[in-house]
Amino acid sequence: MCSNELTTLQYHQHALSLPHTLVPVADAKKQTPFPTPCTYRTALTHYVNITGIVSKGVLKDIAEFASSAAHKSFLLSLVSKDGKVSR
Repeated sequence: MCSNELTTLQYHQHALSLPHTLVPVADAKKQTPFPTPCTYRTALTHYVNITGIVSKGVLKDIAEFASSAAHKSFLLSLVSKDGKVSR
């Protein structure tokens, strides 16, 4: 493994250990899906199923935490009856 690859790997290992806080937007009706703050490693290991298909319900819940109206609209378009993104 070259030193550049090792540096990148070390960076990602470090990034997984950084704590983060999930903050719902003002009008969110949902609570955070896991304790916050927690590390990315903890969230991905214990609270997020990264091997399964994301359900429409989960996408709808995540939309409550979108940082912009455009992101929220995109997520909600995925859970619409058509399931299509309008562009």
